[in-house]
Amino acid sequence: MLSPDILGLSVFFGMSASYGLFVTSQRTRRQAVALEFARRLGPGGAGPRLERTAETGLANRVLGPVGEWIHSMTLRAGVPLTVTQVVAASAATAVLGSTVGGMVHGVPWALAGLTMGAFPMISLRQRAHELDAKVTAQLPDAIDLMTRALRVGHSFPESMRVAAAESEEPLATLFGDVAEENGLGLELRDCLEKMLHKVPHNFEVRLFISCVLLNRETGGNAVEILESVARTIRERAVFVEKVAAMTTEVRASAAVLAAMPFIAAGGLMLVSPNYLKPLFEVAIGQKLLFGAGLLMVCGMAIMSRVATVEAE
Repeated sequence: MLSPDILGLSVFFGMSASYGLFVTSQRTRRQAVALEFARRLGPGGAGPRLERTAETGLANRVLGPVGEWIHSMTLRAGVPLTVTQVVAASAATAVLGSTVGGMVHGVPWALAGLTMGAFPMISLRQRAHELDAKVTAQLPDAIDLMTRALRVGHSFPESMRVAAAESEEPLATLFGDVAEENGLGLELRDCLEKMLHKVPHNFEVRLFISCVLLNRETGGNAVEILESVARTIRERAVFVEKVAAMTTEVRASAAVLAAMPFIAAGGLMLVSPNYLKPLFEVAIGQKLLFGAGLLMVCGMAIMSRVATVEAE
């Protein structure tokens, strides 16, 4: 008969594995969509090929592609950390979680405590998403500033410098780096590609860079093109907000349904502590509990997917 600790760990790791498979499938789909957009947008729209990190430490030699991914996350999050520092922070957090879990509940929870090592990566990812959202919100106004600067005779790099001076972070740094690097002699295409490396999953930035590079290669009215890009970005933002409003009920229902079993189980344990013991002590109860956990993860993933509409 499985102990409650072993059962709890089995449910936890089973749910984690199911969620990991779901996230992986979603990431693969987004990559396929990005490649399709790269084909349609032409030069500058290609999915960014991340630069290999300049570090030569042990972490990079051992981790390889994972080290590249961590390096890209530090760039997207805008934090001055190396891959070695991020790995060290994750290892220290995992050791701390394992130690605390082992002291409180023994070996099984010490193993579960190792999962705390993912917290630094989760924090980096969350910060990267927040910065992406800020860049998307700031980009239309910055493009408007660029069009005004172009109308009065400024060059394109100089117009980006003007937009950087009037914008807030993080877009001010992105535009300012492009203008500064171009002023030091780096080709504008290379400067824009370096900018794209810092926000590789931001479709609005990819659209902006693609239109700029296409215009420089084929000619045309740059001001009208930039105005069209700004208008398109604003329309996408409006569409996203409408979708968020329309799917509020679905997302709220998902949250309530996900929390209800735990609330009900907590109430039953308070009213009748022995009522749920068969779920933990009887073999069939343990199997039912494990299956229920997996079904909950699948249901939450499906509801989350239904409520997600991409403005592409």
